[in-house]
Amino acid sequence: MNTSQSPQHLLDRLDAHDREPDVDAAWQQFEQRHFAPRCRALRWHQMAAAVAGIIFAAGLIVAAVQWSKHTDAVPQKDDSTSVAVQVVSQSQEGIVNFDNTRLDSLLAVVADHYDKTVCFEDDKAGDLRFYLTWNPDEALDLLLRRFDQFDGLSLSLRHDTIFVRREEVKP
Repeated sequence: MNTSQSPQHLLDRLDAHDREPDVDAAWQQFEQRHFAPRCRALRWHQMAAAVAGIIFAAGLIVAAVQWSKHTDAVPQKDDSTSVAVQVVSQSQEGIVNFDNTRLDSLLAVVADHYDKTVCFEDDKAGDLRFYLTWNPDEALDLLLRRFDQFDGLSLSLRHDTIFVRREEVKP
């Protein structure tokens, strides 16, 4: 279109043809030329973004599962000093179950019952965990012999102290 033409000249041209311009047809032509290709491209981009988002979310889920498996496999140090003990049943009164209990916590209960003290020669020995059924009526010597059956662990009683030592297990 020539920009040097005045508006009056354009109006004169319209009057010369004595017809009104078809605005709807002009708009449809303009829309097809300028908007239709973009709409198709926009739809394609939206679909590509949605697929990428789904793949990203799936990757995050897989990473979270792998991370949780890794943290579950790593032993966690339990710094609590509480001991989970329970009476097995009414018919076996006095029997105590230690369920996945740290050795230092377990021996604290036992030593208190027998009025003894506990000395760990190796701090790592206290981290060992045990499942143990204990009858508080049995002699302390019998209980200590039960612990001596575990490879790499030695318990001994000297005076009023229970000494705990880890020993190297040779294959």
